Amino acid sequence: MRLLIILLFLLPFLSACVTTTSKEADIQLNSEIKEIEENALSLIQSGDYSEAAREYLNLSQKNKKRFTFYIIKAIDAFTEGKNYDKAYEILVKNTLNNQDVEVHIRTKILNAYIDLESGRPGKTLNLLNEITEDEIPKSFKIAFHEIYARSNLAHGNYIKAALEQLKLTEYLSSPKIIEDNSRKVWEIFELIPKSELEDLRLVVPDELL
Repeated sequence: MRLLIILLFLLPFLSACVTTTSKEADIQLNSEIKEIEENALSLIQSGDYSEAAREYLNLSQKNKKRFTFYIIKAIDAFTEGKNYDKAYEILVKNTLNNQDVEVHIRTKILNAYIDLESGRPGKTLNLLNEITEDEIPKSFKIAFHEIYARSNLAHGNYIKAALEQLKLTEYLSSPKIIEDNSRKVWEIFELIPKSELEDLRLVVPDELL
């Protein structure tokens, strides 16, 4: 009986200790998460997209409440680094809600990439034709227009391919990359059959000739 009384007396103190320990653990975890987030952002700014993606994957395990948010961040980082295969791998390995608009658009673009790489440019075009410019996430702008240009080129839509390749210029920052992209545009134009060029010349207003 005396032991029971002692335990009842000590119970509030024990509960307080557990609560304090739990709060300290939460504070430490939040501090770790903030540090990793800052490091991931720094890595993106320095152009180390793959390492940033790995940091976001780490965060998805540390903070389960924001699992989808960090997985999307990892997919975005791999995509910005043009590692589309890895972005697709992360997408299919994790169960995400495809009804979510952000998830749905990213899924569609990456599926379009896989179709293109699998020799199905027609399916790629069908998927990308369903997406409007406003729906494309900022981190997927380059990927979208690059994949769209390649699929149009593979399908023989040279003019459309050149226009999509040209749109990439808006999202490129390095002068060298912009120069390389301009060269690709001209390379596509050089592939256009003379008959198609003649048809194009006939529909262009005289003031533009």
